[in-house]
Amino acid sequence: MSNDDYISQLQATIQGVHCCAAAHKESVFVHERVGLDAFWQGYVEIFDLTGHPQAKRCFGWSMGHSKEIVTVLDFPVGINPHSAVKVALARRCSLPPPVKIPRGVPGISLRNNRISVC
Repeated sequence: MSNDDYISQLQATIQGVHCCAAAHKESVFVHERVGLDAFWQGYVEIFDLTGHPQAKRCFGWSMGHSKEIVTVLDFPVGINPHSAVKVALARRCSLPPPVKIPRGVPGISLRNNRISVC
């Protein structure tokens, strides 16, 4: 994927998720670590927003082996690319690991990625 395609993909994601217009402003290299296990380095793309009720900027990048797109709004005002990555890493580290449910386990079903206990 070319850099222009990558920026366009981030822009489309930001516009779709945050329901506003986004214009790419710049790229900033970030290297951040949270604790001993989580670190990330790469370019954070900064977008100016038009039409969002609270934020004027949004930070976006891809992360992990699956190239999951991460977006962080500059709200409250004062978030920068480094703190946006720290927030995303901390949020990611605090989530429990995904649970794999074998098919056919009595009393447990998985629908729409939600576990239901019958």
